[in-house]
Amino acid sequence: MSGDENQPNGTGDDPTPHFFSRLERMARAVVPFVVSIALLVYVFDRIDIRLALDHVTANVFSRFLAPLLLFSGVTVVIEAHCLHRVVAANPEDAAPLSRIVAARIKSACYLLGLLNHLLGAAALSLLIRRRTGASIPAAAGIVFLIALLDVGSVLACVAACMHACMHACMHACMHAC
Repeated sequence: MSGDENQPNGTGDDPTPHFFSRLERMARAVVPFVVSIALLVYVFDRIDIRLALDHVTANVFSRFLAPLLLFSGVTVVIEAHCLHRVVAANPEDAAPLSRIVAARIKSACYLLGLLNHLLGAAALSLLIRRRTGASIPAAAGIVFLIALLDVGSVLACVAACMHACMHACMHACMHAC
């Protein structure tokens, strides 16, 4: 007896690991969307949209429109410059990318990134690959490096603010004593 008689297909191959592998891949693909949708439903379930929209008058809208457009424009310019420079730093991996094309690519992926960060990063990687001829790993690496630069800049801002707050608190304590 070889012991193969106990296996479902008689070949000795157990289909269970393959099933769990496929299940894990499906879960990795589906769970981020489920979590994003659940969070959106949770947030919008607690907001009275009609009440919120009643407060959006022409005056309020006009006050927020200019700063919003300015912030969006500056953000796109910074992101496009960063994408342009990172791609240019890897000439053997990708063809050059102009700042205008980089801004268009980044803008095209922005809404996807708001809905699901990983989906936005994947779309950005695919568009970089398409425009520069970079391989998928190289394009994903470029996106990952830009994400690290984003996190680094946020941490630097937080550190600068904490330093300023600590300095102001120490200054206030010295004058109080």
